[in-house]
Amino acid sequence: MCNLIRKIVGLENTIKASISLVFPGTYSPEFVYDEAKIEVIGKILSYHLMKNRLAEAWAIKERFQGAIGGCSGRVSRLMKDFFEQMVGNPSIEEDTIKNEWTGLLEELRRVR
Repeated sequence: MCNLIRKIVGLENTIKASISLVFPGTYSPEFVYDEAKIEVIGKILSYHLMKNRLAEAWAIKERFQGAIGGCSGRVSRLMKDFFEQMVGNPSIEEDTIKNEWTGLLEELRRVR
């Protein structure tokens, strides 16, 4: 039990130090006792994580578009359409995008 308490206190201290680094001057180290502030910080971190993931996905999309930019043919056109119409479209379900991409890769393998 004593080791568990030490671990929890250590984790709390790590969180306090980390929050001070990420949000300098914004929150006091005592925020860990304020659920409302913890919730706000969680939302801010989630937002930035999503923003970074989106930026990475956009960069990958641009690399693929650059790779097939000078290509012609049916599969190239299908891939261009996929990137232009499906990727980043919030009205299309993730599973639909995954299935379409898998189908395009299978077709690409078939014609190679």
